[in-house]
Amino acid sequence: MTCAECRALISRADNVRRLAWDIEAAFPACACEAHSIGDGSPGAVQNPEILYRLIASPTDIDPLTNEVTSTAFEKAYENGLSVFRECATNEHIVALITDRLTIKRGRRPFPTILGLFRIECAAIREVTHDPLGRAFCVYDQTVPRKRDATLPQVSTHATVFQRVPRPKLEGRNRMIGAANLKLFLRLRDQRVPVQDFRDGLIVALNARSLQGEFELPD
Repeated sequence: MTCAECRALISRADNVRRLAWDIEAAFPACACEAHSIGDGSPGAVQNPEILYRLIASPTDIDPLTNEVTSTAFEKAYENGLSVFRECATNEHIVALITDRLTIKRGRRPFPTILGLFRIECAAIREVTHDPLGRAFCVYDQTVPRKRDATLPQVSTHATVFQRVPRPKLEGRNRMIGAANLKLFLRLRDQRVPVQDFRDGLIVALNARSLQGEFELPD
């Protein structure tokens, strides 16, 4: 197993909905954490690092309770849960949030960022669930910019991938759901209001979104 092999799998574009499954099958037990695999990344994500997960409306919010839904982290066992590192520059954060707020013309309501979850990387890696042991891996997966792919990738992006039990294991889907719920419970009380983050940077982006600035042209 080499850095190049990890990079090739984790950065590929095909079948991304099952990327977490493919990573566990090819490189089980978070093996690729031994390498820095992101394009231009500052290095593999270290345990003491602080990570942030954006909370977006309407996708992450239960319309009945107005609370973060327990399914908000399901991408961890699909194509990975997108986070950014505390070392991210404002320019990187703007790029990631702008992409998150971009919608096709005619879709409503306009999305906004309602808050962030702030968590130490070690706290994610400490989540365990039988029979796998560690339930989540954190990789320095960098991402291209959706609105302008000619710009350099966002190098301070990272991704949380859930370890998926082997096929045909009895109770597999129940195990996946239970481990994902543990991540939700660990994160839900670590919420940071948007007005308290980076001098209102997200507040300004929300205002632009509500004015339709991030609606794609026809």
